[in-house]
Amino acid sequence: MIVNCGIAFFIFGLTSSIIGPTLIDIATLFGTAVAFVGLLRSARQVRQFIGYIYFGKAADKFNLRSFAIWGGLAMAIGLICTPYFNFKIALVSVILWGFGHSIYNFAPNVIIGRHFEIKSSSIMTSLHGIYGLGAVSGPWIVEILRPIGLQSIYTFVSTMTLVAALLYWFGTKNISSNLPPLNLRKDSLAEKVSIRLIIPYILGVVLFNGANFTASDWIYYYIQKVVGTDSSLATLVLSAFWIGMTGGRFILGWFTALTSEKIVLRFSVILTILAASMLCFPTLAISVILLGATFLGVGLAPVYPILIASAANRFSANRGTITGILAAAGAFGAILIPLLQGWLSSVKEQGLVVVLISSIGMALVIFKIPLNSK
Repeated sequence: MIVNCGIAFFIFGLTSSIIGPTLIDIATLFGTAVAFVGLLRSARQVRQFIGYIYFGKAADKFNLRSFAIWGGLAMAIGLICTPYFNFKIALVSVILWGFGHSIYNFAPNVIIGRHFEIKSSSIMTSLHGIYGLGAVSGPWIVEILRPIGLQSIYTFVSTMTLVAALLYWFGTKNISSNLPPLNLRKDSLAEKVSIRLIIPYILGVVLFNGANFTASDWIYYYIQKVVGTDSSLATLVLSAFWIGMTGGRFILGWFTALTSEKIVLRFSVILTILAASMLCFPTLAISVILLGATFLGVGLAPVYPILIASAANRFSANRGTITGILAAAGAFGAILIPLLQGWLSSVKEQGLVVVLISSIGMALVIFKIPLNSK
């Protein structure tokens, strides 16, 4: 089960990190502006947002294996069709891709919470480290396959996505955690879902995803076009961000198990603000920007998995529903916030100030959340 969940997280990271490095290629292919092509990310997130909201409750009622196979198939079709035909077809394709991602995403996220409730925060943080491995791989796969053509990049990733979904389908068929509980006890001590109680979690996830996807989508463009370097150095800086996030998730996942959610998240948000500050000034030395990207990845690393696990444990009778609401909130942040940075980067040639603002807001919210402090 852990292996198949890890493969799924790798695919989520890989598919999330290939849009940024291919923005310029897609703009060239379809003859449109880079800022306009940035709508592809937002279109993908819009469909994810709808999918998370719609399927959250269903994840509490149906077999998670079906979520993996149908979601993976939709992702694969959307991916392979993105760089073909024209921009309108690309827009429809990324919507299908996002819809599939939202469905597939429930399988590993919900099953871990059901199977390892007490240790879910540390396990989820570590599994999200595998997400980071996929995200680190994405820019380099783009760089290696770019000479063959943009279509080859998306075809290769599409094939990997379908294989991962099939592996989950066949590899977890005898695991009962894929199935929801036979009945939820009416006398359960689990806290009832309350919008008022989950608002801090929602805001935290919105701002996290805003910072995370703004960085992953626009670091490459920022380094190449605003700072003024070649594509190899831009790939290196983007990879440094994902390497920081990957290493941070493995290390901080272990540290969360030893200490507490509260200690780890407070350390993380402080580091995130300091690192984001280093990415606001294109005139800084590239070595400083590289260091800032790495520390930004480390700082952001545990935020999403801990918030998801913490909220789902608090409302454990509705784990799928809570996961869907928070994942939808994250998609909402990823729809709106990167668009502002795209405008600042391509029109005003500004540093990643949106990441800094989002990080400060995220810190203020997280300090208000009642996290496990052991």
